Amino acid sequence: MRNFIIRLLLLNIFNSCSMELERKPLPILPLEIVKFFEGFKVNECTQYKTNLKGPNEYYALPWTIAPVFVKACTQNTPLDTDLTNPQPGDAVLPNAQLWVQRNNEYFTLSENIKRTIDKYNPSKSLSFQTCIYDGINKNNKALCACQYYAHRPDAFYELYVFTQSDEFGLETKHVNVQPFFRDYGTLCSLMLEPERNRFIYSVCISSSSSSYKLVMQDLIQSNKNLSDENHPNEKILTTKKLFIKTVYLGKDTYFGITYTGQLYSIWVDKTANLTSAEQKFISTPHTFTDISVDNTVRTEKGFKPKCAFLTSKGEIFTTHLDAYARPTLLYVTTVENPTDAKRLFYKNGQLSILYKNNNKVLVWEDNFDLLYFCSLLKKLYKNVCA
Repeated sequence: MRNFIIRLLLLNIFNSCSMELERKPLPILPLEIVKFFEGFKVNECTQYKTNLKGPNEYYALPWTIAPVFVKACTQNTPLDTDLTNPQPGDAVLPNAQLWVQRNNEYFTLSENIKRTIDKYNPSKSLSFQTCIYDGINKNNKALCACQYYAHRPDAFYELYVFTQSDEFGLETKHVNVQPFFRDYGTLCSLMLEPERNRFIYSVCISSSSSSYKLVMQDLIQSNKNLSDENHPNEKILTTKKLFIKTVYLGKDTYFGITYTGQLYSIWVDKTANLTSAEQKFISTPHTFTDISVDNTVRTEKGFKPKCAFLTSKGEIFTTHLDAYARPTLLYVTTVENPTDAKRLFYKNGQLSILYKNNNKVLVWEDNFDLLYFCSLLKKLYKNVCA
């Protein structure tokens, strides 16, 4: 009932003046009415249980593509079991999962909506120290980076591409899988675009000289090492700042956050090169530790305007890049132990946090319509809401 009333009010406002509302004079509202709407901003958290550890495997969490949380299942769970709509307190798993066998003998890409399992056996014995991955995108692709000897002079990384099987409930084994790319340095972030097979990753070339690069490539699967060739459509931005996460906003534009917590806009310029510029919001400066884009919201031109941010203080903010003349952050909630937060996800208007070495998922509704409405009230009636 509450959401219905809010949406009805917003619909009447938007139909009359849309985003121009904040520039139109309105009669003063009683302070009690403003406080009434402010009271709705209390955001309750839904908590689920999860277990991303196995006796012989460990789990790599998607770097940017937000999963759907479904009821946890095993290979013995009947295929006709409904895994959707978990209830608070239920055991859940992200629908897309990359499991790595602890002896580095194989990768397992599982997807719990199509109930597919793809097991990849590399053509050689692996000895990597860490791996990160992103996926699965709409082209059924997932990308994995294996890092060897991080932050050492001989550090190098290898990139693997995995393809999800098409048939529901199918288990497929892939043998003699080889990396499609290998290069030197320490890979620190990885992003696969949700709708196309383009990806961006950041590399620490030399930690002693603070030399970093941001690399954009198109995904081309190959059986040979491409490190000594010109990779198709490769674009490199050499910087003095290390990007720890990049997200795709559509139309060849991106947001990236740095190791020091700064936010940058990144785009492909008219000369087909990568370029960047610091992005600042109308608010007190924040130090960002994570960022996520709601890929379910997009404009007719393919732009994705809804983003969420996690700060070093544990604050979660959301924004709609088309809602204001300049980007404005809207406060949602504050999480405990922000230094232990492993990943922030934003999907279907829901914000979720997973913690390191923890077995719970925290989920909030973004309540964006309400937050936006209240922000307009504050701007229109500063004498009331001061």
